[in-house]
Amino acid sequence: MKRVFHIFLLLLWANFAEAGTTGKLVGVVKDANSKEALAGVNIVVQGMPLGAATDLDGFYVITNVPPGSYTLAASMIGYTTVSISDVYVSIDKTTTIHFEMAGAVVAGQEVEIVAERPIIQKDNTSTVRTIDAKQLQVLPVNNFGQVVALSSGVTSDYRGSHIRGGRVSETVYEVDGLPVQDVHFGWQGATIANAAVAEVSILSGGFNAEYGNAQSGVINIVTREGGEKLEGSFETQLEIPEGGSNYETGYQRYMLSLGGPVPLSSQRLRFFFSGEGIFARDGYPGSRRVEQPVDQYLLNGKLTYTTPDQNIKLSLGALYNYNQARRYLVEFQLLPGAFPEYKTITGQYSLKFTHILSKGVFYNLSFGYYQRHHNEHQPGKWWDIRESEDWNTIDQTNPNDLVGSSYAINNISISDGYLETNSDYTGFFDRLSTTYTARGNLTTLIGKHHTMNSGFDISMHDLSYLTVWGILGAPYTFLYGDKQMVIENGELLRKETPEWMGLAPVKPKTYGFYVQDKMEYSGMVMNLGLRWDIFDPAASKPADMWTAFYPADDTLHYPNNPAPWTYGGPNYDIPVLRNLQKAPVKHYLSPRLGVSYPIMEKDIMHFSYGHYVQTPPLQNLYQNQNYSYDWWFIVGNPDLDWERTVSYEVGITHAFTHDFALNLTGFYKDINNLTNIDNFADPTDPNQPPDDPNNPEDDPVDTPVGIQTYVNQDWGNVRGVEISLYKRSSRSDRLSGNLSYTYMVGKGRYSDPRDGLLRRSNLTLPATQYYPLDWDMRHKFVGSIDYRVPWNYGINLLVNYGSGLPYTGPQTSIEWEYNDRRLPAVLRVDLRANKTFRVQNKYRLEFYVQVYNLFDRENVTRFNDESTYVPIIQYLEEHPGEWGGPLNDPLVYDTHREVRGGMIIAF
Repeated sequence: MKRVFHIFLLLLWANFAEAGTTGKLVGVVKDANSKEALAGVNIVVQGMPLGAATDLDGFYVITNVPPGSYTLAASMIGYTTVSISDVYVSIDKTTTIHFEMAGAVVAGQEVEIVAERPIIQKDNTSTVRTIDAKQLQVLPVNNFGQVVALSSGVTSDYRGSHIRGGRVSETVYEVDGLPVQDVHFGWQGATIANAAVAEVSILSGGFNAEYGNAQSGVINIVTREGGEKLEGSFETQLEIPEGGSNYETGYQRYMLSLGGPVPLSSQRLRFFFSGEGIFARDGYPGSRRVEQPVDQYLLNGKLTYTTPDQNIKLSLGALYNYNQARRYLVEFQLLPGAFPEYKTITGQYSLKFTHILSKGVFYNLSFGYYQRHHNEHQPGKWWDIRESEDWNTIDQTNPNDLVGSSYAINNISISDGYLETNSDYTGFFDRLSTTYTARGNLTTLIGKHHTMNSGFDISMHDLSYLTVWGILGAPYTFLYGDKQMVIENGELLRKETPEWMGLAPVKPKTYGFYVQDKMEYSGMVMNLGLRWDIFDPAASKPADMWTAFYPADDTLHYPNNPAPWTYGGPNYDIPVLRNLQKAPVKHYLSPRLGVSYPIMEKDIMHFSYGHYVQTPPLQNLYQNQNYSYDWWFIVGNPDLDWERTVSYEVGITHAFTHDFALNLTGFYKDINNLTNIDNFADPTDPNQPPDDPNNPEDDPVDTPVGIQTYVNQDWGNVRGVEISLYKRSSRSDRLSGNLSYTYMVGKGRYSDPRDGLLRRSNLTLPATQYYPLDWDMRHKFVGSIDYRVPWNYGINLLVNYGSGLPYTGPQTSIEWEYNDRRLPAVLRVDLRANKTFRVQNKYRLEFYVQVYNLFDRENVTRFNDESTYVPIIQYLEEHPGEWGGPLNDPLVYDTHREVRGGMIIAF
């Protein structure tokens, strides 16, 4: 009954991150002569079915405005119509536009004004970077992910982007208010073509209670809608070869967009579509070209309908990503046929219903379906988890070896100086996640100063996961979910697994709610909120990890298995679990507070404080669901608790002029309950080494390998300062730009959940103090300078500098000093120059050149001392500065210089 009551409350109140997708327009209309308020003035957003009328105080409010630039028109009988253009609306923000109207002398007379976008957003109560479609177009970047990586407080390594010292999985990505996340690992789960982006908001500080299941940051993308007239564009971007064949990547990119009213329909039914294709022989270039071809397709579509009374809006959205590529492995460079190929297919389909009940009350209902499938293996090879190692492998050096599978691999490694000369690639990966999401929120404007929000969210996942390492004599099989890719009649198909494999459906659920009040006064803006997060892992685990599968009478056996253990399966490596108990549902209350207030005429201070929680990557909860034995015996833990962060931020913004400002922000994050792998050995194991009472440090090192599982035991903190100087262009000054500097220190116990396991395998003591995190970049500088010269020429210069990331050098003690060395600093300069032509005042024709890594500098950006079995650290001691290691891995480095030329035709 209690559970039903909780769900009932959710349906009434909750929202688990109904991410903002629209903004708000407010203002007051007065008589230009008497300065008295005018009631009954009609305010219309031209080109959109949006508008309002002023009240007795001349006040108006227009809600649910998609991000973008608009023209506002104010009209009233007896007065001259006033139009204000270039009015920009941002996600979750309030744009204030006041009107003064004079009496009409001539009927039909109109006054046109160009709005000046304020250099300071007064209702920013935390750090937010907003990139609109126009800014995205002039930067030398090809997707929003590159913009995220360049933002203040963001560092990048081979894992991805880290916001303010958090792990990659601590950032949530949302498209049109719905999540696009690879929930297995917490990674970014979709890419959006630039042509489809209306606005990107990067929330790297505290964020309001409407955003949930995120510890470090939120990337909120809103896609474009069709306008009042038909608009479209076609763009092509091709590599301009230079430097010989060692540098040619064969890059090609094609983009198409089209939007406007649906033909043969009214203005109320509109559409937008965009498509993008990327093709290259070397899709992820390093210091030299290697063969890793890429085919990528990005599709986005949106259909919107607004009723004649403008009170109901219906939106249908679709997103589709297809990415097929071959992964270059330096140790297999003599066997390029063994390079694994991967295919990732992502789709999101959404329905959003908006209903305006009255001038200040409206609600949204959103429903989403999201699916992501990743499959990776050597072409023509696969490992059927239902079959034995002998069936899945073949020894090519033994002509008498009998093989059962046409997909069998040769896993007998013959190497020459770390180069594979005979073995197949023995890794097999398949991940499928399907997520159903329902969200709703109710917004109520209370007077002129309060905007109340409340709502609900329900997300249901259906997961399958397979990772196999076909190591000779001890294959690793990490599985969860009862539907897996197997070999059936010579084809790879997804089938239900046999009951004896011990695999069950994995269908966790998340719920949550929030209530939030945005208070807007002339002297202060405050966001005050509270959210309640709920997670149901919908799984069981052994009550006692020490005796997870030891039968009490020692008589339970699989058929035909004479051993006293309970192992079975094709390799006798799957146990029968006992004393299972359901993992409890997790709850958490998170308060959020953000304040912005002016301290002088041109200075605004902000402060934010909040508690932020997130479910660990779901792979950590369910990995090795059937406890299949391998050398490490790693299993998931469905009883993991929330990972938690408490964040503080304070900043001040000063406007030097109407288009030039400075921001200074300091922040601190206390992080705890992060996941790590711990060891549960059998204390009755007769092979356990004896304990030396005079050496208490030997216990953590000598503990025998038993069951190893994920636990909440890691912690860290991050502190730093961000300084940003930004300038906006104007009609009299065509120079714009943003200069930002970040000083940040990120420390913690471990950087990765696997680190505890890896340290034990090296017979070292567990970490007991703070060490620099792997992505601890102390200094970062990003400069973006844009200049639009007369005659429609433009140039954008992007400079990115970062101090070296840490790594662990050679150690001689069992108590390691982690990350005691530093990689060299990174400096990269990118450039975009363009020339635009107007044809018949209808078409825009643009030619441009983009140069990446203008000075062709070798930047070490993808260094990973755990990426292969090559002893890279030892090699660096003997060969300082040779970061590519003994095999000269080109992918350790960022891209060499690339030059691309492009053309855009738009109407």
